[in-house]
Amino acid sequence: YRCVTLFFMLKAFFISILFLSLYGCGQPTLIKETRISMDTLVEISVYSSSNPEALEAIKLAFKEIERVEKKFSKFDKGSEVSKVNRLATSERVRISPGLFKVIEDSIHYSEISGGSFDITVTSGHKGRYREIELDKSRLTVYFLDPGVNIDLGGVAKGYAVDKAKDILVANGVTNALINIGGNIYALGSARGKHGWDIGIRDPKDRTKIIDRLNLEDKAVSTSGTYERGPHIIDPATGMPARSFTSVSVVAGSAELADALSTAIFVMGRVKSMEFVKALKEDIEVFVFDNSGEAVLTGSSASSRSYLY
Repeated sequence: YRCVTLFFMLKAFFISILFLSLYGCGQPTLIKETRISMDTLVEISVYSSSNPEALEAIKLAFKEIERVEKKFSKFDKGSEVSKVNRLATSERVRISPGLFKVIEDSIHYSEISGGSFDITVTSGHKGRYREIELDKSRLTVYFLDPGVNIDLGGVAKGYAVDKAKDILVANGVTNALINIGGNIYALGSARGKHGWDIGIRDPKDRTKIIDRLNLEDKAVSTSGTYERGPHIIDPATGMPARSFTSVSVVAGSAELADALSTAIFVMGRVKSMEFVKALKEDIEVFVFDNSGEAVLTGSSASSRSYLY
C-alpha cells in the first residue's frame, strides 16, 4: 500500500485542473490535474510556459495510465491479465510486448530478491514465480501448474508512472511530478528549486513527516501496513509480513521502486540489509519498524549509513 505524502499534494478526491499563474507573463505556470484511476488518487503536476501544450501532454499521460489499468487489472474480466489467468494453464498465450516486459521484469525482481517479490503470491499460498514460463521469441506465457495466477498489483502502478513520464517527455515536458497512489516520479525540478520536495509519512502519525526527500529524475515508492494493517504477503509463507511498518525505496524508475519496496518489506532486518548492500541497481531505502523507529537507511551506491 502506497503512503508517501507530497508536501503540496491536493487532498480533493475529484477531477480537477488547477492553474497557478503567480509568476507573471511568460513565466512557467504550474498545472495540476487530479483523477481517480487504478483504484487510487492520481495527480500529474507540470511546469510549462505553454498551457495548451502542457494540458495536451497531461491528457495523453492520463490516457496511458488508463490503458495500463485496462490491460493489467486482474479484476477486469476483459483485461489481458485476466485472459492470461484463464488460459495460460492450458495453452501458451501470446501477449503484448508491454505485458511480456512487466512479467519478465517481475521474474527478475523475484530472482534478485530471493523470491521476496512474487506476482503469483496470494494470501495463504506461497509464491511460485518459477512456474511461469516465458518465450521471448514468440511473446508467449505459460503456467506450469494449474493453480498459478498472476497479480501485477505490486508493480503495475510503478510501471504506469514510468509510462506516463515517458509520454510527458515525448511531448516536451521537462519538469513534472507524477503520483499514482504514492508511486511517484519527479521529473526535473519544481520552479525555483533544485528537484521536488517529497515527504515520507510518519508511520505513527499520518499527519506528520518522518523524513524529507529532494528528488530530481528519480522515483520513490512506499510499502506499508499502518493504514490497511498487515496485508503484504510474504511469498515464502503465504502469510502477511510483519517485520516492518513501512519501507520507502528511491530508484531510477518507479517500477523498480515499486517492486523493491515490497520485496524489502517482507525480508526482515538482516536479509534486507544484506540485499541492499549487494544490489547492483542504484537505490536508497528508508525502513521503519513496528514502533515507527528508523531501523535501516542506506544506499546501494553511496556512503549513506546503515542503522539498526
